[in-house]
Amino acid sequence: MGKTSVISRTARILALWSLIPMGAACSLFHLGSPGEALPPDPDAVTVIVHNNLTPPAPLTVFIITEGGSTERLGQVGGASTERFTSRVPPAGSARLYARGGGGERTSRSVALRLGQILEWDLFANFISERFGGG
Repeated sequence: MGKTSVISRTARILALWSLIPMGAACSLFHLGSPGEALPPDPDAVTVIVHNNLTPPAPLTVFIITEGGSTERLGQVGGASTERFTSRVPPAGSARLYARGGGGERTSRSVALRLGQILEWDLFANFISERFGGG
């Protein structure tokens, strides 16, 4: 093995090893997937939707207040999770509604409050409610 190939191989190995600390540093700033705990918007309602229906299909998600106003939150792909922010006035209660290739689903009614996080599991059609990042 020639001197230049040993140097070249050593340089490649050192270059690869130098990437490890950079990857670790980047993970410190990782914001996470939509379902992970992130600080909620204190002036809105955060909605996390787990589209775990079978067969997997994209759905469009809405929030419908008891007064009848509807806000389209967005789309969640099949077998995925999305995080949305709703600015509907948090007076009274609302239901979440999803429709698309995976059929339709309507949640139970929940009281809305600023800074609230609603997490909706579509398969179980269950909503959990919490405040804060965790």
